[in-house]
Amino acid sequence: MAVRSKGRGSAASSSSAMHELAELAFPERGSASVNARLKQLIGFGERLGMTAGDTTRLAIASLQALDQHGQLQPAIDDVLERFNAGTITTEFREPMNLYLDRSAVAALAVWLCERCRPAIEVEASPRFDGSMADTNGAPEAQPLTATPGVDAGSAVMTSAARWPERDEEGFPQMTLSVDVWWPGLHDWEPATITASITPSLAFADENFTLLIHQDGDSQPARVQSVWLVMRDELPEPIPVYELRGSTWDGDDDAHRFNFLVVSTSSWLPELHDFLATRWASKGLSPTGPEQFAWPRLGAARPPLRASSD
Repeated sequence: MAVRSKGRGSAASSSSAMHELAELAFPERGSASVNARLKQLIGFGERLGMTAGDTTRLAIASLQALDQHGQLQPAIDDVLERFNAGTITTEFREPMNLYLDRSAVAALAVWLCERCRPAIEVEASPRFDGSMADTNGAPEAQPLTATPGVDAGSAVMTSAARWPERDEEGFPQMTLSVDVWWPGLHDWEPATITASITPSLAFADENFTLLIHQDGDSQPARVQSVWLVMRDELPEPIPVYELRGSTWDGDDDAHRFNFLVVSTSSWLPELHDFLATRWASKGLSPTGPEQFAWPRLGAARPPLRASSD
C-alpha cells in the first residue's frame, strides 16, 4: 500500500469522531468491548497504511455506505467513487487518494462488513460470483484499479512482509500449528498449515500457496485457492475460522472442501486479514465463490480442546 510519511497525518482521531465510529460500528455493546474492537479496527487500518484518524474517517464513510446499500459490492463502489473524486479526505483535509491504494479502501470495507455488518451477504453481488474457470483453480477476476504506480499484487506482497518466517528463497512464510474439525471426525485433530508468498513471474500479482499437513499424510495437501471465514457466532474461548479451499487434479473438476480451524497463535487472524485483503484487491468475495454456499459447519462439533501455537 502507499504509506503516508510518518511526519504527516499521524495524530490520533478526535474523540468526537471516535465516538461517532463506536456508535455506528458497535451499537449496544459495553464500553470495554467497544474499546477492544476499536483497537482492532485501528490496528487493521495501520496494517493497510492508514493513521488512526484516517482509519476512523474512512470507516465511518464505509459503514454509512454499507447501511445505505445493504450489499458489500455496491457499498465498495460508492466509497471508491468518492475516494477517486478526492471527497474522502484525511485529518488535514487532503484527498486520501494521495496516500492510499484503492485495494486498502476495499479491504477496510470487507473488514467492517464481516465484523460490524455480518447480516450483509458478500456473495449477493454478481461481481463476486467467483466462477472457477482458470486452470490454476483460482476464480477469474477483474482486479480493482490501483492508484497510479501501485499495483494490487505489490500491495498484497507488502502486507505479508512482516510474516514471521522466510522460505529458502527469502520470501514471506508462516507455519501454524492448528486444530481442525469437519463432520465425520470424533474430535478436533492437530494439523500444520504453512502459508507462503512468492512474486509471480508472469503477472503483476503474487503467488499464494497453503500447505495442509496432518499426521499420517504422505505429503501435505497443496492449495492455491483458499479463503478463511470468521465464525464469531460459534461460542468458543478462542476464535474459530472456517477454511475453504479448492484444488485441481489434472483435467478433472475442482475439488472443494471446508473445515473449521482454531489456533492460539495470533498469526491465524493475520492470515485471515491477509486473505481478505488479497481477494478484495482482485474484486472477489473474501468468503469464496458461490460453490461454497453449503450448510455452515459447527452445529455438531465436539468440545474444543487446547490448541498449540
